[in-house]
Amino acid sequence: MKKLTKYTPEKTFTIEKNGFHGTYYKPEKDNYPGKVLIVFGGSVGSYMLTEMCTGKYYEAGINVMAVAYRDVPGAPDKLEYVAKKVAVLMLSAGCDVLLPSEDICKKVMKRLQEKNFVYPYRHLHYRTASHYLCPAKPLTAKLFRGERKQGKGL
Repeated sequence: MKKLTKYTPEKTFTIEKNGFHGTYYKPEKDNYPGKVLIVFGGSVGSYMLTEMCTGKYYEAGINVMAVAYRDVPGAPDKLEYVAKKVAVLMLSAGCDVLLPSEDICKKVMKRLQEKNFVYPYRHLHYRTASHYLCPAKPLTAKLFRGERKQGKGL
């Protein structure tokens, strides 16, 4: 697996061995013991942005795992195959011109409710956020009016 951040992962996961593609990073100083933030990505474009976000959370002392659910050979096309036994926090952006993220999150929340999902789940909507709803932003983020107006985003 190609290393995409300057940090060395604690553990790597492969589709062949584990059923999903991911990297887990454990910071020296764990600011949130017993918790792991899972960052999903790769739906369109590069998994590199997911890894960039992971690096930012790692720097903040958060146990974090980057997981690709698409655009990696052999990866499932649906998150439901990956996230079966975890709490779910979904974020959506009001100024996302590439993806109707709020509508998607609402549909997922409804599906979780209908399926009696036993783990906690929550949806947070950020009205002024753009498509890049993460602490690491590539240079292309400036293409979005919301990013130019907000400067640093959230």
